[in-house]
Amino acid sequence: MAASTSCKRVKVQALSDNTDLVYVGGSDVVAADNTENGFGLYATNSAEFEVNNLNLIYIDSRVSGEGVSFVYVV
Repeated sequence: MAASTSCKRVKVQALSDNTDLVYVGGSDVVAADNTENGFGLYATNSAEFEVNNLNLIYIDSRVSGEGVSFVYVV
């Protein structure tokens, strides 16, 4: 999701104009049908993770061009 950036916690929110699920998780996150891995977020849904670096959070989407916004606590 980002270059190496120290943090304590990150909140990830799916963009409001997304048309399908965006998955958030570790380096093994997968959004493809029947092989999903991670937390699936519909538009405007969010999830919060306690991690020590932003580079530990990955995203994958079923539809090209969809995404997330995020905020983090240092």
